[in-house]
Amino acid sequence: MARKKAKRKYTRRAQPINLEELRQEFPGVNFVDERNKSAFDTQEGGDHYKTMALQPLQYILTNDLPYVEGRVTEYMARWRNKGGLMDLKKARHLIDLAIEFHTMQTTVKS
Repeated sequence: MARKKAKRKYTRRAQPINLEELRQEFPGVNFVDERNKSAFDTQEGGDHYKTMALQPLQYILTNDLPYVEGRVTEYMARWRNKGGLMDLKKARHLIDLAIEFHTMQTTVKS
């Protein structure tokens, strides 16, 4: 008796998605390539950082700023586009706290 050849299963390889073709086919939809996306490309709750050439957090992390200095940097960077005078007051308050803390530390050491 002759052996039957086993049927080969055909498995189709997944084709890479062509975003340009999708954008042409669906012009109203914003397709984003998640593989090349950075967390800095999105922002929750506004766009006051996205318009900046360098976002405050990028500056803070690159320069390894401490917490209070980082917060002051954020408030100063965004005050015109988000919180206005309130952001300036928050920055000033943090600077006053930093001065007070530094003064207490140097007083204790001497």
